[in-house]
Amino acid sequence: MKASYPRESIMAPLSKASPCPICRKPAGHRGDNLFHPFCSKRCKDIDLAGWLDGAYRISQPLDENDLEALEAELARRGLPDEAN
Repeated sequence: MKASYPRESIMAPLSKASPCPICRKPAGHRGDNLFHPFCSKRCKDIDLAGWLDGAYRISQPLDENDLEALEAELARRGLPDEAN
């Protein structure tokens, strides 16, 4: 006899929504939340301000190999290379 499962159990999401990196509230899923991975515009703006104020930094400078890989990825995606 074939087992019968409620449709809801098959369609249930595999993971919970990830928490907002600023306030730790649930941030929702990418398709449901315009500000993903943040929970709101406020948290998105707080994160942007951190970058603009210099609170966040890239840990080490990029070397030539990193730049070449980035340029190749931009070309693959069809995005303009702003350096040229």
